Parts: sequence; C-alpha cells; structure tokens
Amino acid sequence: MFKGDTIMHSSDHTQRARLIFMIAIFTTIMSQIRLDLYNENFIVSLGPICIPLFIYLFDKVDIIPTAVVSAAFIYGVRLLIHIIQNGSVSGAESLYLPEAGFYVLLGIFLYIFDQLISHRRKLYVYIPGIMVIDYLCNNLELFMRIQLDSTNFHFQWMLIAIAGARGLVLLILLLSLDRYRILLFTKTHAQRYSRLIMLMSKLSGEVIWMNKNMGQIEDTMSKSYKLYDSLLEEGDEERAKAALDVAKDVHEIKKEYRLIGQGLSESITGEINDQMEVTELFTILVQSIQTEIAPSGQRLLVGFDLADRLYMKDPYWFLSVFRNLIGNALEASAPDVCTVQITEHIEDESVVFSVSDNGPGVDAEYAPHIFEPRFSTKIDYETGAVNRGLGLPIVKGIIEENLGGSVCLAPSDHGARFLVSVPVDKVEVLS
Repeated sequence: MFKGDTIMHSSDHTQRARLIFMIAIFTTIMSQIRLDLYNENFIVSLGPICIPLFIYLFDKVDIIPTAVVSAAFIYGVRLLIHIIQNGSVSGAESLYLPEAGFYVLLGIFLYIFDQLISHRRKLYVYIPGIMVIDYLCNNLELFMRIQLDSTNFHFQWMLIAIAGARGLVLLILLLSLDRYRILLFTKTHAQRYSRLIMLMSKLSGEVIWMNKNMGQIEDTMSKSYKLYDSLLEEGDEERAKAALDVAKDVHEIKKEYRLIGQGLSESITGEINDQMEVTELFTILVQSIQTEIAPSGQRLLVGFDLADRLYMKDPYWFLSVFRNLIGNALEASAPDVCTVQITEHIEDESVVFSVSDNGPGVDAEYAPHIFEPRFSTKIDYETGAVNRGLGLPIVKGIIEENLGGSVCLAPSDHGARFLVSVPVDKVEVLS
C-alpha cells in the first residue's frame, strides 16, 4: 500500500516538475520578444504574461518555484547572449539581475493574489489583478536600477502603460483560448451526440429482433413441455426428465432474455422523446456510415429530395430503418461506389419515403422472401460465411410494429427501390 502511494506521489512530483520547466522555457522564449527602454537596461517583454497565462489554464501550478526557475533561465540566457554579442560577461551580471528579481517578485505577488481570489476564472477580477501586480513588479525593478528616480511622473505613466498593454494581450489570449476551448468542446459534444444517436438506433433494431425471438423461445419451451408429457405417457421417464430439463433451461433463458430486452426498451423509450429534423437525421446517419465504411475504401453518395420540412417524433426508429436500407444498398454494390437517392412526399395521410440505389437490384425469384428473417443471398465465398439476413426484417418490424406503417419493394429500372410509408402523425410537418 505504501509502495503504491509512493509511486503516485513520485508521478505527481514528476508532472509538476515538467510543468514548471515547460512554463519556464516558454517564458524564457517569450522574454526574447522585447523592447529596451531607459538606455537598454530596462527591458519590456512578453515574458511576464506567460506565468499568469498558465496559472489561468492549469489548476496545479507551483507558482513561486515556476517564477524562480523562469528567472534563472532568463538570467542565464541574457548572460549567454551578452557574451556572444560582446565576447565577455563583464558588467552583465548586475545589468540583468534586476530583471531576474522582477520574475521572483512576480511569482510571490501572483501566489498571494491566487490565495486571495475565490475563483481565478473570473477575468474581470483576474486581469486587473495581474495588471496591478505587473505595475508593482515593474516599479520595484526600476527602483533597483535607478532608485528614487523611478518615482518620476514620466516613468510612472510608462509603467502603467506597460502593465495595461500586457494585461490587454493576456486578456486577448485568454479569451481566444476560452473561445477555442468552447468550440472544441462543442465539436466533441456534437460528435459524441451523433455516435450516441447511432448507437440508440442500432439498439432499437436489435430490440425488435429480440422481441421476435421471444416468440421462438416460447415456442421451443412449449414444444419441450409437450415432448415431456408425450414421453411420460409412453413410460420413458428418463427421456421425459431430459425434456423437462430442457424446458426448464429454456424458461430460464427466456426470463433473462426478457429482462435484457425490457432494460434496453426502457432505456430507448427514455431517450426517444427528443424530436429531430429529418435533414439533421440524414446528415448524422450518412456521416456515421461514411466513417464506418472508410477503412474498406468503399464510397457512399447520398442524395435527398425532400418535399416537406419534417420533424421525426421517433428519430431512433427512423434512423434504424434508413441505416439498414442504406446498409443493404452498400452490401449489394460493394466494392463499387454506392449511390443512394432518398425522396419524400405526403400521400393520403401518409409520409412516403423512396430509397433507391444503383446496385444490381433484387431478382424476381428472391423478391417474395427478402423480408423473411435469416434470408440472404450475400455469401462470402472466401470464408463461406452467410450474412445473417436481419436488416430488412428489422426494417419491416420497426415500420409495422413501432411506426404503424408499411414497407415494400417497388419496381425500378435500375437497382433496388424501397417505399417506406408511415402515418403522418408519426412526424411533424412544418412546411
């Protein structure tokens, strides 16, 4: 236990040390963007805004150690540059020492300020505080250089202007970073929202299939009980007991299966209250499918011709329907480019969607069976694996049982064409 704690503390110290040196290096680099005032002794740079910048961005910054390390780095770099330019360090030690003192004082004042303010994220408090600290530290540095002359009115106005200018630069940087952070969060949130919606639509389809399988489980259990009664009547107690055991096992499976299906259904029902505009729905769907098929190299092109502006009251069911129809088109056209055209119009109190593709279409002999569970003509001849054949049955189940509509294979000159019809009360028509 103590060993684990030691490792955690060591890791935390290492991270803090890395942050200190990262800030110090960045501050040193920014300190080279400079303006020399008062006979090139008083240096104005962007270095002083770096430590307040990182204090705002990171929660755990060791302020005073960071300021001391920054002061040492900047002092060393100033001496090195002086030696390179003049060939000697003579006189440079005292010339740049007040600047190093400025950064140490900056760290002390920033630490005190950080302890006093309740929330550093309040820029209307943070920025004025940093400007005051900048002004005080500049005064003390100038006093170290020219003593009482630093109180001169001209110098004071100059220091106020410097503090104001650096405070403005810091404010612009922080507002820009906050804006970027918000945009990044919004983009990430939208991506997660899209993935969640697609996950819910997939679960919706699977729940439909699970409900259908419940009937088969019930039938299997009923047959097992009948077999038990039949064998018992024949006097074959051993086999009758085996049949009863099978019936009991199937019954347990049914209970677990029902609990899983019920849990999924309740989760979906709880999330399914949000409406979604049909164009948003199709955008999320197409982007998700394109991302999914990208590794295979296959391309998907989807065109829309929607006569009305619709809001879907049950978006996950609709997503599951169109995902399966587009997925069916992709499988039929693989590995070529798949083109899908979706149109919509209102006819006799129903919203009718037409989904057509550029695939090979459906052979007449297979057309009557395409909505039957586990019927598939898609075979991987390398592995011998057969597609599970659930896509179109799931579509049919959702449309008929959950949306109260119908789906059928329609005549088409090229490719396959499906007509999906749902009652108009399942959507909200805005135009």
